[in-house]
Amino acid sequence: KKIIPTLRHGIESWANLTGNLIINMSQSISTKLTIINKLGLHARAAAQLASTANKYSCTIKVGRSQDKLVDAKSVMSLLLLAASNGAILYFDIQGSDAKKAYKDIEQLLANRFNEAQ
Repeated sequence: KKIIPTLRHGIESWANLTGNLIINMSQSISTKLTIINKLGLHARAAAQLASTANKYSCTIKVGRSQDKLVDAKSVMSLLLLAASNGAILYFDIQGSDAKKAYKDIEQLLANRFNEAQ
């Protein structure tokens, strides 16, 4: 049977010509989140974001614009974003565990990196 790649609902899959799903290769999430903690993406917050990103096998890219994304698993790359309070960060998450990674990252930012309110 001939196998062709397809894209359904942001999930890349391999399907045979009869349309039967063979294997889910990856999920893709592109979104933007706002930094809402008082100090922005400082050293400790960047370390927490990198630590959270490193829990997952998916590729996680983040940036101040959609065309300039850096590796979210690198603390140094995150610090170079110089994202202060109110900064909008664009995330591109791709891989089999993208949804779980996105939920954890979204929760981390929503909780203000667990800093005092």
